[in-house]
Amino acid sequence: MTIGSYRATYTTSFTGTDVDTTNNSVSHLFDLTANNYASKVGLDTSNNPEATRTIFPGGGPLSAWEFGSVFNLNNTTSTGLEINEIKFSYMLRNGFNGASSQSLFVIVYSINDVNTNGIIDDNSELLQVGLGVATLNGLGTTVARGVYNTASVTNIVNANTGAPLGTLPSGKYFISILTQPNLTGGAATFDVNDVPLLGASESKNYSMNYGLISSPSSFVLNPSALTITDAAGTASFNFIGFGPEVIPSIGVSFTPNFNTTITNGDFSNSSIWINGALPAANEATIINHNVTVANDLTIDADVSINNSKSLTVQSGATLNLTGSIDNNNDGDLIFKSDASGIGQLLTNSSSNINGPATVERFVPAFDNTRRAYRFITSSVNSTGSIYENWQESGNSPAGLGTHITGSMTGANGFDATATGNPSLFTYEHLLDSWQAISNTDTEVLTSGRAYRFFIRGDRNFDLTNSTQQPVNSNVTLRAKGSLSLGDVNLVGNVLGGNDAGALSRQAGDFSFIGNPYQAIVDFESLPKSNINPNFMYIWNPNLSTSGLYETVDVSGAQDSRQFIQPGQAFFVLTDTNGDASLTFNEASKTPSQFSNSTFSTPTNPYSIDLALSDDSNLILDRFNLKFDDQNIINSLDAPKLFNQYESLSSLTQSGNYSIKHRELPQDNEVLQLQLIGHNRSDYQLTLEVNLPQGYHAVLVDNYVNSATIMYSGSNVYDFDVIDSQTASSDANRFLVQFEVDQTLSVSEINVTVFPNPSENGQLNIISPLFEQEDVQISIVNMLGQVLLNKDYNNRGQGHLTVNTSAIPEGAYILTLSSPSFNVSKKIILK
Repeated sequence: MTIGSYRATYTTSFTGTDVDTTNNSVSHLFDLTANNYASKVGLDTSNNPEATRTIFPGGGPLSAWEFGSVFNLNNTTSTGLEINEIKFSYMLRNGFNGASSQSLFVIVYSINDVNTNGIIDDNSELLQVGLGVATLNGLGTTVARGVYNTASVTNIVNANTGAPLGTLPSGKYFISILTQPNLTGGAATFDVNDVPLLGASESKNYSMNYGLISSPSSFVLNPSALTITDAAGTASFNFIGFGPEVIPSIGVSFTPNFNTTITNGDFSNSSIWINGALPAANEATIINHNVTVANDLTIDADVSINNSKSLTVQSGATLNLTGSIDNNNDGDLIFKSDASGIGQLLTNSSSNINGPATVERFVPAFDNTRRAYRFITSSVNSTGSIYENWQESGNSPAGLGTHITGSMTGANGFDATATGNPSLFTYEHLLDSWQAISNTDTEVLTSGRAYRFFIRGDRNFDLTNSTQQPVNSNVTLRAKGSLSLGDVNLVGNVLGGNDAGALSRQAGDFSFIGNPYQAIVDFESLPKSNINPNFMYIWNPNLSTSGLYETVDVSGAQDSRQFIQPGQAFFVLTDTNGDASLTFNEASKTPSQFSNSTFSTPTNPYSIDLALSDDSNLILDRFNLKFDDQNIINSLDAPKLFNQYESLSSLTQSGNYSIKHRELPQDNEVLQLQLIGHNRSDYQLTLEVNLPQGYHAVLVDNYVNSATIMYSGSNVYDFDVIDSQTASSDANRFLVQFEVDQTLSVSEINVTVFPNPSENGQLNIISPLFEQEDVQISIVNMLGQVLLNKDYNNRGQGHLTVNTSAIPEGAYILTLSSPSFNVSKKIILK
């Protein structure tokens, strides 16, 4: 039950003679508020008070009667509640002639519905847990006959120990008032004129509570059992019953371990809570309005979301749940997403969420004006199909949902297009291929299942227009279902003699997986076995023609791209043949926004980064070379995932690589680049060079026979691809050659070349060798082409000047030779 007004229906079955069988069924109202359960008068179908009735067969003699109501306390927390006070109404009949001071017993029973029929069949289904005593004084004197009065009990104790009752666990309870005068020194038997009558007449009860009655729900409760014991000690247990001319009128005031909202607003605003304060750490919470979480929030207790109400975690906020959320009452638990961020969830081993959540994944398609593929997953196991979620059940709300194509007719849940080309794919590592999904009307979303998804815009995009239109809108994909809590283990293993699981068991194979959590996850911290821990492969939809693969190296400095967003999918690489595993866990969650600044410095900063772009500076692909490892292929080297269009990589005997770790180069060592998939004519290569002193990188273009030195910092090299010239698009057109200044031998120590680098068109060479014999001087480029070859007869002089003004900028080898010596020096001309 949730907070509100309810109509309870009572029926009775009497074991003796019943003078009026027409009054064996009646209804009454009760209110459930944050702190009280209160019984109220019944109404007929016209919402008028029910007529009074008498169902007792006579006046006595009796030894006891017991009268009460059932209270459903199932919606408290697992820690229960404490009863502060029990109130009840009573009246003295006009013929009252009993003792002026009488004690009544207030009894709290727990109900054990042994027969599971929803009815208290007999006393065996009641277990007494609490007891209190109400002493009524002045009966018949200060308490007049025919007047309704109230009494209360606050000293409720444990029926077994006599200690204060304390906290009751959740459940159904029968709270009754027992009239038995002989227990407190009164007469052994009595009739209806000797004791107070319990409850209030319907009309009186109605007039007392009229202003509190709201439109009640139709609710059947099993209330108010009645036990009558006659003078012979025979107990007649009436299943459901009423005293003469009364209905139940018992109220319970308790200290709840919960708080409830009284208006819409932010969770952290104390004014929205009935207690005027935020829920305490052990206080269960009832969401009875539309509540937002705008800032990071920790909830330690239990949250219940009522029907048609909502708890919304706004973008940029994180809900840290160490208690539980109950959303089984058709409420809404929502995690928002927009351009500024995404709502996230942190949990632990004690966290629990019952019922569905709705998660959003914002896709900035319009902002980037790109119809492109995205690597996407769901954070929920959806309760409905893909069609009901990402396709908005075929509706077209602005900015929500997108088209998923794969049929010319619109069959199987797909949005129809003239070509029927699919737009949603999974990657099957066992087949090493993309597979279009077969339908969206029955297939559901599974958290962490990865998709390649072509996003055109929202569902108002015109699929009937045959021209290639730009995207029409940013897109928010919504999905409703159960969130993944606790560890999520992905494996590659053998079942029935065959490879199985989300991960490949084959060395060098790629597996396509997704983040199953509604939280950012750090790839580096995920526990892995036989999965390369140094790299992950993501898809950047904003680069190249329709996106490109980026290899994220997590082996050194922290990279913002290693933090996997909710709803993001990516590739991982299997290291060796054999079983593989990867585990998403709470420890890997990193919900705080990550700065693009480097948090740590690599132990060796030397590197060369190459970026391929077009003439508008659109990045088409990248390659990274790091000088911090051995010259062997190992897990630090990232195999290349090739793009649909241009792909840039290094080519070795072991294959193509997008990231290569190695030692510093040797003199004259060559790095072969490979560029395939030319899709345009004008390109740029940008090389960011960071090499130690004495190391030089030269970009060699085999098509135009040029060698261009790459200085420390950023270098840009423009080049063209000509359709009629196949050599211009040769995959191996470019290489990087390294030159290293050598330690001079004894004979070389006497040769000095300056300035080096030379910027004034001349070189000065000083050596006593010139005084001994004639010298031949040659200058050769990195392609082996001789640009200068000249004899110098300088005997008697210790220096000479060489004119280099006609030689292009670049790196060269200067050789001095004679019949008795041969000395080579590297020079740089600018």
